[in-house]
Amino acid sequence: MDFTITHCDPQLAGRLHAALQDKGFSTSETELGKLLVVAVVTDPYFTNPERVQQLREAVQAGARIQPVVHAKDKTRIGELLATAPDDLKSLGDIKWIVLDEDFWEEGVHQILRRLGPDTAVRNEPGSWDIFLGHSRRSSEATTLAAALDGLFTDEDYGVWLDVKMQDCSTAAMKEGVKHSKLFIALVTGPVINKDRPDDDPVNNAYFKRWFCLEELRWAIDAGILIQPVIRMEDVDRKDEFLALAPEDIREVLRAKDWIVWNTESFPKLLRHLPNRQHLKGLRSALHPLSSLTEVNEGVKRFHVGTREWAFRKFDDWVQTQLDSKVYVLSGGAGVGKTGIMSMLAQKSEVIAVHFCRHDDSDKRSPARAICSIAYQLAEALPAYREMILSVGVDEQTIPDLFRMLLKSPLSKLAYEGPRRVILIDALDECEHNGRNEFLQCIREHFLELPPWLALFMTTRPEVNIMRPLSKFKPVSLEADSDENMADLTIYIRDTLQGRLPDADVDAGTKVLVDKSGGVFIYARYAVERLQMQKHVSLAELDDFPDGLADFYGDQFKRMLEISGPSQAPMEITSALDDAFDVYLGQSTATTLVETLLNSVVVENHLCVCDERTQAGMKRSKLFVVVITEDLDVTEWEWAKECGVPIQPVVRAEDADKQELRERWDPQHWIKMDRNDIDYWNAGMERLLRSTALDKLSLILQPLPTPAVSQWHDGTRTWVRKRFDDWVQNRTSKVLMLAGEKGIGKTTIAGCWRRP
Repeated sequence: MDFTITHCDPQLAGRLHAALQDKGFSTSETELGKLLVVAVVTDPYFTNPERVQQLREAVQAGARIQPVVHAKDKTRIGELLATAPDDLKSLGDIKWIVLDEDFWEEGVHQILRRLGPDTAVRNEPGSWDIFLGHSRRSSEATTLAAALDGLFTDEDYGVWLDVKMQDCSTAAMKEGVKHSKLFIALVTGPVINKDRPDDDPVNNAYFKRWFCLEELRWAIDAGILIQPVIRMEDVDRKDEFLALAPEDIREVLRAKDWIVWNTESFPKLLRHLPNRQHLKGLRSALHPLSSLTEVNEGVKRFHVGTREWAFRKFDDWVQTQLDSKVYVLSGGAGVGKTGIMSMLAQKSEVIAVHFCRHDDSDKRSPARAICSIAYQLAEALPAYREMILSVGVDEQTIPDLFRMLLKSPLSKLAYEGPRRVILIDALDECEHNGRNEFLQCIREHFLELPPWLALFMTTRPEVNIMRPLSKFKPVSLEADSDENMADLTIYIRDTLQGRLPDADVDAGTKVLVDKSGGVFIYARYAVERLQMQKHVSLAELDDFPDGLADFYGDQFKRMLEISGPSQAPMEITSALDDAFDVYLGQSTATTLVETLLNSVVVENHLCVCDERTQAGMKRSKLFVVVITEDLDVTEWEWAKECGVPIQPVVRAEDADKQELRERWDPQHWIKMDRNDIDYWNAGMERLLRSTALDKLSLILQPLPTPAVSQWHDGTRTWVRKRFDDWVQNRTSKVLMLAGEKGIGKTTIAGCWRRP
C-alpha cells in the first residue's frame, strides 16, 4: 500500500483517493501506507478516537505523515492543531498542505513532492557535535538533558536537543543523529509521567520509548559513537534498565563504558570530542572555509530517483577499488556534477569537502583549500589535530603547505579505521591568471598521502585540466549518456505529471529532454518555470528555448519586458543618423561578447554605432566595453574626451586580476558570469540600471586583430573548406563549431571574418 488517507471528511478524502489512484498509487484508509500517511484535518478530526489512534500508530511505526486542510480552513490551522493531543502536536512542525478546488493539482503535487528523500536540511546548521537522546516522559531525563546542553554550549559545542529544534519530525531526528559526532544516551528507568499519571511507568523508561530506540539504531547504523550516561541515583539499576532494551540494543550498550553522571563527570564526555580551544586556535591560524551553503543548496535541488548510478559507482570505488586513490569525474558545464557532490558530501566515508568557485577569490585559492581540508581533518582526527597546532601557514608555497599540513603529519598518524574520502568540486575553477596550482599540487603530491585517504573530485573536461589528470584515468559524465538522459527523463517526467494530460506526458518529456541536450541546469530552469504553472500544453513546451544559450536569451528578454515599456525593434543605424544609443568597444573577450550576442541580439532595441571613429563616439549616449588586460584604450580616451558615459564590463573569471583592478576602478565594473544564469541576470540588470536607456542589447564586435595575426598558413584548411561548402550550398542557416578551451576556435573564427 502506498498511501493511507485518514479523515473525517468523506467527500474531500474521496477526491484525494481518486487523484492519487489516477497517478498510479494505491490508497487505503486502514492499511499503513509505505510512502505517506495523509491526515485530512477538519473540525472533528482530533476529537475522533479512531483517527487519533490511527495517527499514533503511524508515528510509532515511523511513517511519514502529511497533514492537509481544505482551503476554507487554511487560516485555522493553528486552531485545529490546538485540539490535537499533546503527543501529536508535533504535527505543527510539518508544513500543512492546503487543498484548493481551483488549484487542486498543485495541492496533489505538493503531497507527491513529500515522497522525495529526506535530503533537505531540517534544522540549521545541519551538523552537530552532540545528540542528546532521552525520554521526554521522564522529568529527571529532561532536566539532565537541559543541564548538559548548557554545559556543552558554554564550551562552544553544537548540541541537537529536541526542545531547541524548529523541526522535531522523525526525519529531523534522524538527521540530527546521523550528522552528530557523539550520541549521548541519557538512560532512565520506569517513572510516573506527571502529565499522564495513569500511564504504566515502565512504558516511560528510556528503553521502552520507540523514538529512543530508533535513535539508537540510527546511530549504530551510521557508526556514530554512543556514550550511555546514567544518573548517580540509578547506578545500581543499570542491569535492570538494560533488561528493558531489545536484544540488539542491549548487546551493543552492555559493552560500552557507561558514565555515571555527577558534577565531575563532564570532562569524561569531552574526551570524545575535538578540543574546542585547540580548534579555535586552528581556526585563527587556518581561516577555514565552509562549503555547507553549496552542499545544502545542491541537496535541496536534488531529485529523488536520479544519480543512483553515480552513488553506486562511488560506493564501489570506496569499498573495492582500494588501489585507486584518486577518482576524477569530468563533465561539461551544467551536467550536474555539483548536485552529485552535494549528495556524496553527506556520506559517512567523507571526511572533508571543498567546493571551488571561480567567482570567489577565497574558494578558488589553493592555499585556502588546503587549509580548509586540514581543518576538517583536525575536527575528525584528534591525534592529527595535535600534530598541526603549531604549524605556521603564512607565506608558504603551495607544495610546502601541502607537505606541512597534510603529507608530514598524516604519514605519522596511526589510523585504524575505514577508508576516508576528501571531496573537491570544480577543480577547474581554481585556475587563476592561467595557472592552476591546486591541480598541479594534487597531480604531483596527493599519491604521497596514506593509503586510507582517497580523493574524489570533479572538473570540466578542458584540455589544460584533463592532460595533467590523465594519470588518474578520469571518468567522463557525458551529457548524452544513457544514464544522464535517464535521470533527466525522471526529473522532467515527474514535473510534467499532472500538468499535462497523461496521454501527453511521454511526448512532453521527450520535448524538454531533447531541448536540454543532456544539460541538467537547463532542466532545472525548465522545471522552475513549469512549477509556476498549473497546466501546460505540448505547444507551450515546443516554445521552450532550444538549449541553454537560448534559455539565457529568453530569461533576459523577460527582464527587458519588466525593465521598461515595450519598444519596436530598431536596426543598427549608420553614421548618417543623428545619434547612437550605444558605442560598443572592441575587446578580446570574445567568448563573453559572443554569449551576449546569443542572448540579446534577436531583441535589438538600440541604435548601435557601426563606425569606429571619435565622431561616432561623440554622437553616442553610452560607451560599453568588456575590459581585458590587453584592451586598447583608444576608444576609452575618445569617450572621456567626448564626455560619453563609460560602462565597463568584466568577465567573472577576470574580476580579481590585480592588473585590471589597478588599471580600472573596480567599483564601477559590472561582473558577468556566463556559466550561472542567476549571476548573468544580476549583471544584465545592473547594466540596464547603470544607464539612462530603457533597453540595452549588445552585439558581437569585429574579432580583434590578434586572432588573424596568430594564424599559420597551411593549417586549418579542412575547416576553411567546410566553411566554404556551407556558405555556398546553403544547407543550413547556422554552423556551430564546438571545441575545448585552447584548441584554436578563436583563431579560426578570426580568419573566417576575412573576405
